[in-house]
Amino acid sequence: MSKFMKILILFFIAIILTPFGLNADISDVVNSSLDRAIESLNATIDHLDSLIQQNNTEELSNIRRQLERQKEQVERQKESIESQRQKFIEQFDNIDIMTQNALDQMESIRSDVIRRSDVPRLGIFTTDLTLNKSRELGFNTQNIDSGILITGTVAQSPARIARILPDDILIKIDDQEINNSNQIRSALAKFEEGDTVFIEIFRNNEIMQIPVVLIERTTPAQTSVTKKESRTKNYPDVGGSWFPIYFELDTSDVNIQIEEFGFKALRTDGVLFNGGGGRAHVGKGFYLGGMGAGYSIERSNKNTAGENETPVIRKYSYTSRFGGVTFDKSWMIGRKFFVTPGLMLGGGSHKLSLNQYNEKNRAWDDFAHFGNSLGFNENLQKKYMMIRPTLEMSYMILGWIGIRAEAGYLYGYSRTDGWVRNRKDNTFEIPNSPETTFEGLTFSIGPWFSF
Repeated sequence: MSKFMKILILFFIAIILTPFGLNADISDVVNSSLDRAIESLNATIDHLDSLIQQNNTEELSNIRRQLERQKEQVERQKESIESQRQKFIEQFDNIDIMTQNALDQMESIRSDVIRRSDVPRLGIFTTDLTLNKSRELGFNTQNIDSGILITGTVAQSPARIARILPDDILIKIDDQEINNSNQIRSALAKFEEGDTVFIEIFRNNEIMQIPVVLIERTTPAQTSVTKKESRTKNYPDVGGSWFPIYFELDTSDVNIQIEEFGFKALRTDGVLFNGGGGRAHVGKGFYLGGMGAGYSIERSNKNTAGENETPVIRKYSYTSRFGGVTFDKSWMIGRKFFVTPGLMLGGGSHKLSLNQYNEKNRAWDDFAHFGNSLGFNENLQKKYMMIRPTLEMSYMILGWIGIRAEAGYLYGYSRTDGWVRNRKDNTFEIPNSPETTFEGLTFSIGPWFSF
């Protein structure tokens, strides 16, 4: 192989390797080869110069110019390799700097952990104070901006010895306001083992100053934890649903009128009311709300009336309803089970409408004699003041939906004797009308939605 071919092979090797990048050692080898190639090119060029002087041919001049161009390409390639080598060196230097920075950060974290482990401890578990919890404990009326909820204490800890309790609200440590656990560590960092620190807490609608003697922090293996269960009493803000209510309603007095009017009597062992209600949390498990429910039936038939047995159409409608304001107190039994006694105060009524009209298709002139017809429209009513004690049990399947079951007793008191008759804007007492009651047991089961 001629010297000229060797030079070309080295030149192409350099061109192929350059795009992939070279490390410092490989680039040195390639640079050395390129230097030797340049030297050979220079020697070849000098040899060609002598040939040109001797032969003075145009062909030799062209070869020389080609070799000059190849020499320039090799030199540019050498410069490119050198530039890449410098970049690799800079990248390795940056990696060294990044590694050192990471080691410095790890050392800083280790030092911080050691420093924190030397901070005396109270031995409390805390969580953020929610608006619901603040209302439940009565803390929202204190106009205090700081506060964090204590959920439990560690056995034999300073907090346990000082009788700090779950559901206490930690307000300050040594006059430093507390809103999160980091502020607790910051406040305790200036104290040492054996120091007495005064902490300010809220409990039972009172703000207390409690002295606590600090001890050194121990490892988790040296303490036993008696943390309050996670089921803190976070009562829902609002709740409500549809109420299907089975009511043992006495319909015997209404049935007298209905049967006399030619209709089948209503059930006397109870009817199903439909309604709904809701309530809102006002603090400490107490709720204020409202509810209402009703039962309605309407029937019509064809009959005869009068001495001539004139065909008539009869129609009746009966409505019974009650509702009012509710007051409830809820207790959480377990994480999802609630027991809620309550009381409803409100009103209720029976309404019975009896209608009869002639089935005959009247001409215009017949309306002048309407007073002599067999048609009439009577509206009878009896009103009550209602009270209804209840006991409800609910189980929340998810955070927003559950099942509720309720039992109660509905009692109505009427200020009038018997029923009244409504005719336009006037009300007339009906003589000899019965003292119809509005009372009985109620049962309800259905869904419950809370938020």
